[in-house]
Amino acid sequence: YCYRCDFGQHYPDCGLECARIIENAIIYEHPSTVAAVIAEPIIGGGGAIVPPDEYLHELRRICTKYDLQLIIDEVITGFGRTGRMFAYQTFGITPDLLTVAKGIASTYIALSAVLTNDTVARGLEDYGRGESFSTYGNHPLACAAAVANIKAILERKLPENAARMGEYCLKALKDVVGDSPVLGEARGKGLLLGVEIVKNKDTKEADLELGKRIVRMSLDKGLFFGLSRLRVKNAVIAVFSPPLTISREEIDKALEIFQSAVKEASISL
Repeated sequence: YCYRCDFGQHYPDCGLECARIIENAIIYEHPSTVAAVIAEPIIGGGGAIVPPDEYLHELRRICTKYDLQLIIDEVITGFGRTGRMFAYQTFGITPDLLTVAKGIASTYIALSAVLTNDTVARGLEDYGRGESFSTYGNHPLACAAAVANIKAILERKLPENAARMGEYCLKALKDVVGDSPVLGEARGKGLLLGVEIVKNKDTKEADLELGKRIVRMSLDKGLFFGLSRLRVKNAVIAVFSPPLTISREEIDKALEIFQSAVKEASISL
């Protein structure tokens, strides 16, 4: 979380201390007592927190060095959201296990899955548990919905659209942030983006009440987005995760509403 670094560092001069802390913890506990490292490639519910591009590469190196499994949680980022089918591809790494849900069937019906490599799969077979894991596992209706959904995602090239529209939206959001005294940072990958809402750009003090007003005023104008509050960080973040089918015209309209709501909410405080 470079904008609010726990270690008081500034990227890229930090040397990825956030990753070194994980390696130090593994060494302290001893690698023989650690099975895996679990990470979201982008923290979605916490405010679209995007790590430096090298961060996941460093986690991959650490896990390989100590013979640990790297588990990537793509419940939020999977199936095109970040501009590739999966965010691990966006960052250029390969996990040992991948957890997915939501986008796998676009919530037409509830479904989740765990994907893995041959080594882990063979290990499960050795324990005689390679076929089914739960009462509702392999549900035929859910799996049929997933197959149809994934086919549509690929045929309509939605990851590619997410990459193009995400790049366009992030650039426009940064312009909005640059023009506002109460927006601290815009960040994102593909169509998962966040904007920090602050009282002061220099102190980065979060402003929850302003954030709530911006959300309400935006909704009144026809734009809905999430507001994430990180209490441990005292952060308030507007989170944008629009449909992967979104167009440039729709983005322009959304940002026009957002910018207008920010200005009106700031004046009325």
